[in-house]
Order: sequence, then structure tokens, then C-alpha cells
Amino acid sequence: NIVRLDKLLFPFNVAALQEASKPELDELAAFLKANPQVQTEVGGHADNVGSDAVNVRISGQRADAVIAYLTSKGVSRSQLTKKA
Repeated sequence: NIVRLDKLLFPFNVAALQEASKPELDELAAFLKANPQVQTEVGGHADNVGSDAVNVRISGQRADAVIAYLTSKGVSRSQLTKKA
């Protein structure tokens, strides 16, 4: 199943999560902690402004930021896979 989080916000060309993103991630973290058998693939995205190389880099950094946040909330790193 694919779950798309709609409220994950990042400033333009930056990989740091905005505060407004955290409540949705907190809900996801609670779900994943309660369901340790669930495996989750995390993919980052960027807009279409800028070069492909820059957007690929930012996308990867954003996925890393989400993984770091979820693990800081107690989600097992083994449940999370970064989508390349």
C-alpha cells in the first residue's frame, strides 16, 4: 500500500523540515512504532525548478531528513528504506 503524506513541507531548495510537517510525521511515527512489522520506503521530492542534479540531491536529502526525524521519535531504522 502507498501512503502519501500531504503536509510535509520544505523551504525552497532546502532539506530541513518545516515545523508544520512534524504533526503528520509524529502520527506516522506512532503508527510505525505500534506496528514494527511494517516496512516503509521513504522518497523525497523536489520541484522542477533548477537542474536535475540539484533536484536529485535535494530529494535525497529530504528523504534523509524524514528518516532522521522518524528515528528520533523511536521508529526502528530497520523499518525504513530510502528510495533512490
